[in-house]
Amino acid sequence: MAVRDFYTAVADARVLDASFETLLSEIEGAAAEVLHTHLDAVAFARPRPLSDAERFKIDTFVSMQYVRGMRVRRGLEIMTDYGVKLVNQDKLSVTDIDELDIVPHSNDHLRMMAPLSEHAFEELATRSLTIVTIDQPLLITGDEPVVLLHEGSRPKVNPNGYANVSGPGIDPRDIVQFHSPRGGFGEANEIGLAVSPTTV
Repeated sequence: MAVRDFYTAVADARVLDASFETLLSEIEGAAAEVLHTHLDAVAFARPRPLSDAERFKIDTFVSMQYVRGMRVRRGLEIMTDYGVKLVNQDKLSVTDIDELDIVPHSNDHLRMMAPLSEHAFEELATRSLTIVTIDQPLLITGDEPVVLLHEGSRPKVNPNGYANVSGPGIDPRDIVQFHSPRGGFGEANEIGLAVSPTTV
């Protein structure tokens, strides 16, 4: 599904501002230039390590791709809806809590993207980077293109969806548990991003 104006900010004068989209295209263009340099090398050219400037462009691209998607915005929406209702539960009826959706302004996601991507960038900068190509076009990508790979099996989530909390007077049905099924950059064994059907 196409989403219109997903990265368009609403300025104070209620004017749509697409400058953030321009910034994203600059980041993507810089990364594409690095990838073309390494992947479109002429025959008999030796592969070489990325320079510091090239590495900066790739890490910036991957970190921004990780935080720019619908997953991060939806997480912000869920936390905002729950948080506002929790703080104002004395002012809301049960019907209001069930039927009202408290949604943050789309500008809030745009404001969060720079600091979130900086944290992701710092984690990427401590890791090695490899461009891998395969013989057959088997890779696909989508709106959430950054894949975090973890060692071992995933931690089991309580099948009824409630938090694993116990104690006198505590009903686990009263506790809302937010968790990421994939974890973050820091816990990931590998971080992958398919940039073409044959390259990751």
